[in-house]
Amino acid sequence: MNQTAKVSCAPLDVCLLVDYRLSSRTLIKEQVSTTKIFGEVYEEGAMSVGLELVNTRKVEACLFGPSVKPEKIQDFIEATKSSSYSPQCAFMVFQPKDRQQLVPAAHSVVDFPASQPYFNAGLVQALSGAHGGSIPELSKRNPQTGEVVSLRDNLARLDFPGKEPKAEQGAEAKRETWPREVLEEAIKRFPILCDRLSEVEPYYLKFKIDGSPSDFTRNAIKEIVDEVFTQIEAVPAMYDFKQVLEQYLFSWIKCATLHGRVIASAALRRDILSSFIHLPRQMN
Repeated sequence: MNQTAKVSCAPLDVCLLVDYRLSSRTLIKEQVSTTKIFGEVYEEGAMSVGLELVNTRKVEACLFGPSVKPEKIQDFIEATKSSSYSPQCAFMVFQPKDRQQLVPAAHSVVDFPASQPYFNAGLVQALSGAHGGSIPELSKRNPQTGEVVSLRDNLARLDFPGKEPKAEQGAEAKRETWPREVLEEAIKRFPILCDRLSEVEPYYLKFKIDGSPSDFTRNAIKEIVDEVFTQIEAVPAMYDFKQVLEQYLFSWIKCATLHGRVIASAALRRDILSSFIHLPRQMN
């Protein structure tokens, strides 16, 4: 089993990469190393040897290259469920772009080859799935420098694919036409919105690998917005604001998954208030 050079004081300890082909293992290994969140990366071409590592050491992520068959991956994951060393191992699968890999037990599936942002998105999805839908608050202190290294902070620095949906960008031009009544309703109903969001489990609201929300997530968020902002159709520009609010809630889901609900809700309130900074003077 080959091991890369250790990363000093990384927030996570061990990542295992399993693939039969050296070429694909090398590419994936480089992408793992770029994230700088694992102290050690082991690469292996034999499933049995990889399974032995998972059952004898704490492995926090296991990545399967495109040469490994889906049924082999599924069997591997099932065999690790009884491991006391790696109970929350994140499983990430790379699939050839011309062949879909069906691995129900995997936490994320990414096309191979993937750009670094898409790789990062798949890794975050896998880590989140392995820990019940949110990134754990893990940190370590560098004994030499005293610096505290946080998993969430490291992940937040990574590049991810795509920008916010175009609807949010288009909404920028509409902000200056929103009347005061919209702001009043937004502030009045914000506690109700937070109560409704407290019933939402971010883990079940999925995003596509390109960063856009799934149809299920879009429908769920639209339902929440319509429910909270009901019976106010007569308020001018409220329809436009509800569309923008949906985009803010997509950001809330991502933030809640990575940083928790409290931070996400504070950011949501900030986003809503910032929408009204440029209100026309005649409406002040």
